[in-house]
Amino acid sequence: MSGIITVIIAEDHPVFRDTLVFFLRYARFKVMAATTTGQALKEAIDPNCLPGIAIINYKSTEPSTFNTIQWMKAQYPGIRVMVTTMFYPATVISKFQEMGVEGVIIKSYIKIRYLITALVLIAKGQTCYPDPHFYKRFRKDVHEWND
Repeated sequence: MSGIITVIIAEDHPVFRDTLVFFLRYARFKVMAATTTGQALKEAIDPNCLPGIAIINYKSTEPSTFNTIQWMKAQYPGIRVMVTTMFYPATVISKFQEMGVEGVIIKSYIKIRYLITALVLIAKGQTCYPDPHFYKRFRKDVHEWND
């Protein structure tokens, strides 16, 4: 990895998308496009100027996320993929691993420094998956704090 990390984003939640773009630019990432759907992400990719990482939102109600990832891995195997999601079912995480997704971030529990670190690790060729023990501990702490 050298230079600026370039990303393209498919995220349907406007506030999360805009915040993500803001923080990534502040951290000196180059955001090539921020779209709302996997289809729009496909259309936004310039084959002559590929991003290093695609950040793709996963919604359990939208199976096209898997199609977008499969398409990305087949068409542009050099683009690394990070999935953002509100869900943490082990079966979905396993499917992402089988598909070659380099990282998963759970939006409910993430801090911006973790996201930036995960993207840097992915850009360097590593994978970044959530530690289930961290999330169990985090959920327990949040529930105790709210009680």
